[in-house]
Amino acid sequence: MPTPPNASSANADSLTDKTALKAAANSQFIDQAGQAILAAEAEGRYFVVLTTFKDCDILGLQTYFIGLGYAVSYPDLLNPNLSPFNPAELFGADWNNYWNRNSNFPHLKNPVRIKLDWSLI
Repeated sequence: MPTPPNASSANADSLTDKTALKAAANSQFIDQAGQAILAAEAEGRYFVVLTTFKDCDILGLQTYFIGLGYAVSYPDLLNPNLSPFNPAELFGADWNNYWNRNSNFPHLKNPVRIKLDWSLI
């Protein structure tokens, strides 16, 4: 009879599976975003609004697109007066630490709409 894995190895396997799912979902979202951005540019628009899906890492996607120079906002935030701002404008240069400590906001669960804006680039 096979021996079941101990709790530590089962937890590690589960974490590995979740990491792989997030990586695949982020890759798929980034690919779809790239296609949407190209289509928007062809139409003369300077932003796209996309919806994440299961297993997307919202913070990871936000960090990725900000790193590329896009303004990232969330049109459906509970306070619409905050949505046009970049996280660094709201939380200062140390915003990433804020998100790491407070990443369980109810309005930032999948699916969430993300607006990518490149009008200032």
